[in-house]
Amino acid sequence: MKAYQTRKEKKMHKLYDQWRAEDKKMKEKREEALEMEAEKALEDSALIPSSGLVFDGDKEAAGHGRKNRKRKRTPHHHKEDDPWEELRRKRGENRPKLGNVATAPPTLGKVNPKLPMRT
Repeated sequence: MKAYQTRKEKKMHKLYDQWRAEDKKMKEKREEALEMEAEKALEDSALIPSSGLVFDGDKEAAGHGRKNRKRKRTPHHHKEDDPWEELRRKRGENRPKLGNVATAPPTLGKVNPKLPMRT
């Protein structure tokens, strides 16, 4: 017996084939880019004679050493990455504590009656 496909199934299979083709093209482009980078690196290394010495900066860039491996495994959450914390620091604001009480209501700035109101 022959199994028939519905229109929806046919459309979905066409989409799957299209996605596979796009993925294949993207992989080929990535591989070409990596090959070009490797060729450039080979050309650069051929132009510059190396003494075989490895400096500390080169080790870090290459990912050698215990600290770098440890850093790669841990998530990269830094306080400097938080834009809100940066704004609070610039403004000199502190988070309100549990026992803090407002001494006066907030004040609004002057409104220029000549300027149109924005809604």
